[in-house]
Amino acid sequence: RDYLLSHDADLVVNVVDAANLERNLYFTVQLLEMGVPLVLALNMMDVARKRGIRIDTAALSEKLGCPVVPVVATSGEGLSELQARMLSVADGIDSGGFPLALDESIEQALLEIEPLLQSDDPANRRWLALKLLEEDSDEGQTGEMTALLGELRHRIADRDGQETDLVIADSRYSHAHALA
Repeated sequence: RDYLLSHDADLVVNVVDAANLERNLYFTVQLLEMGVPLVLALNMMDVARKRGIRIDTAALSEKLGCPVVPVVATSGEGLSELQARMLSVADGIDSGGFPLALDESIEQALLEIEPLLQSDDPANRRWLALKLLEEDSDEGQTGEMTALLGELRHRIADRDGQETDLVIADSRYSHAHALA
């Protein structure tokens, strides 16, 4: 994750199993949260078609804000299109995606945390704020930040009836489910 946040990579190609789309989109949502330029490769489209699964790649691309390319890696189907879309994102011609909005209580908490974080990159600030809320990082925490995070977690738990990390995970799963 540190490498992805460094933005040393021009883009990330997220290869997902088209026949098990919902399960795989959770990671895609997390990549979008990190603000990395993304191309989504829907692999195993042949298997998906055999199972009667039809995926509207244009609609999925619109909802994610990044190119979505159907491929069958074993036969080479769609690989030239994938390469073209990779180049268009790397060259800045196509968008590489945008973070999906989380539950309202989480978004409100992020608005309070992000301005207090030290990062020139807004995507990194959002991601770090999310990790702090999830208790998955202690980067940049001061006594004041620790108190604020405790207050925000308490507010979220009171409003949503569950711990903050579960609210965030549920929000990601809801996105994956809705997209699938």
